[in-house]
Formats: sequence, C-alpha cells, structure tokens
Amino acid sequence: MPKKAATKSRSAWIDAYLDHLLDEGEPPASIRRFAKNQGVSEKDFYAHFANFDSLEGEVWQSLVSDTVAALEADADYQEYPAQQKLAAFYYTFLEGALDYRSFMLLRYPGMQLAVCPSCLAKFRDAFLGYVKPLLDEAKSTQEVPSRGKLNQAYPGLVYAQFLFIVDFWLKDESEQFQRTDALIEKSVTLGFDLIGAQVVDSAFDLVRFLLGNLKAS
Repeated sequence: MPKKAATKSRSAWIDAYLDHLLDEGEPPASIRRFAKNQGVSEKDFYAHFANFDSLEGEVWQSLVSDTVAALEADADYQEYPAQQKLAAFYYTFLEGALDYRSFMLLRYPGMQLAVCPSCLAKFRDAFLGYVKPLLDEAKSTQEVPSRGKLNQAYPGLVYAQFLFIVDFWLKDESEQFQRTDALIEKSVTLGFDLIGAQVVDSAFDLVRFLLGNLKAS
C-alpha cells in the first residue's frame, strides 16, 4: 500500500513561512526548496497558496478579519458611535498585530505599498469591507453628513489614515506605545471633524501633538 503523502494545513504553512522569514531575514529561495525543508511536496503548498505573496496577503487579511470578529463579539462595541468604533478597531488591530510586529518591520518598513502590492491589496480590501458599512452607519446616525459623491472618497481617506497609524506604531518606541494611543484618539477625532464641522481645533491639536512627538524623538 503506497505511503500517504505528508500534508500541512493552511495555518501550518503560514507559521512555517513566518518562522523561516524571521529566522533567515528573507523569504525562502523557492517554493520547492521550502516545501522540501518542511518534508512536504510543493504540490501541497499550491493546494493552499499560489505563491509567497498570496501567503503574506493571507497574514494581513487575517489580522483585519480577526479584529472585526473580536469587535463584533463585544456587546459594548455594538453600542458605540461610529467614531468610537473606528478607534476601537485601531486599538484592537494593533494589539493583535503585536504577534506579527517583527514580520511587519522586516517586510514592510514604512508600510511601503511597492514592497508587495498584491499582499496589501487583500489587506486593503478587508479593511474597506469593514469601514464602508461603518461610514454608512455614521451617515444614518448623522455623524457623517451626506455629501453625494464626496462620500465615496471617505473610505479611501480612512484607509490612508489607517496606514499612517500602523506606520507610526511600527516606529513608536514609547512605553506600551503610548504615543500611538494618543495618535489614534487625535487622528480619529480629526477625521470625523473634517467630515463634520469642528476642523480647526482638531487639526491644531493633532499638529501640536506631532510636533511635540518629533521633538521628543
């Protein structure tokens, strides 16, 4: 009777890849060599992923989906206004991302999209899948005024804000990332104020914070 070929689960492939990446400082030379070192055929890898980029995309996508799942399981979160929900998303995401901080620092310094655009495309799509309904909810509660086609630009602007926050967090050396916590509060407040009416005070507060942070670093 032929021996059954060894296999790995989707999550086991991800774990093995991240271990190799962080131990060696670079991706495996090839899928064939990577699979051989795992004692599994490359056919089994292709049963889960098309290439290493798609595997990395899964890591990013799962960070967003795990964050959304955690928030939706929180009864208190359901009662938050949209602005508070977005801040909760950022806090929860970064808490989960601590397990992948070394991976992010190695592969995505400065959150440069050119490093792996196909990887971050999944991340972006997952985030927009979360934030678009959130902004629709904000319009229904009048936290966000309806401004016709201008509303279509808001999800992309919030995504840019998200990348900025993650980039700041990756560079943050303050104790328990206190500066990032402050940035989240100020940038989310400013974002909703820009959509609403209280623009000047919030913009000044954020600029003053960033200038103070530059002096402290």
